[in-house]
Amino acid sequence: MGKYFFRTTARTLKDDFYNLILEVRKIVIPAFRNKMNSKHQTPQDLFTKEHSQLMKESEKWMKKNANICLLVATIIVTIIFQANSDISNDQKPNSSPSSSILKDFLSISNIIAMSSSSIAIMLNLFIIISRFSEDDLFLPLLLAFIIGILSLYVSVIFMMTSFCLTTFMATESLAIIICAIELELLPIILFPYLVRPIFIDLIDSICCSQSKYFVLY
Repeated sequence: MGKYFFRTTARTLKDDFYNLILEVRKIVIPAFRNKMNSKHQTPQDLFTKEHSQLMKESEKWMKKNANICLLVATIIVTIIFQANSDISNDQKPNSSPSSSILKDFLSISNIIAMSSSSIAIMLNLFIIISRFSEDDLFLPLLLAFIIGILSLYVSVIFMMTSFCLTTFMATESLAIIICAIELELLPIILFPYLVRPIFIDLIDSICCSQSKYFVLY
């Protein structure tokens, strides 16, 4: 049900707004674009007025999801910051070479996770504070939303990697290590499957134009 909802919502955003306004602009004769009707409205003014409700729904949908992504990214930053502090406080001068290598990989994973989460936070903040003009809704906000989700996914991957490395350093039990790796792989594999439909539709909104398939009269 959730998967169907996200796919339907994304298609609604794509078909009813992102490409629609561009298609209407294409079929309006250039000389008529600034002409006013009897109510002193240009075609752009009339289009904006007639689709104001759809624009509000698009803004509400995107801000709601940006807030969720912002919350998750902030939580990841907090976790990684605390984990990195624990690594710094746990430095031992006589540690073995293998332990030093694991700590180096752990630090690299934390750095990548922190950087990706920070990017996701900035992009989602950009979406939340955006003025949501018609041009913004088509390309800048869509790109920010897509890159923000990708950055969030990268940060989750490396946060899980850091957890696995920490587990490997904390225990010598092979069974526990294998179990931890398998459990950490589950959300990494599950996340792309859940967001794949909405990602396909959003990318299609940017790369494809309906004029390739339909003619507006």
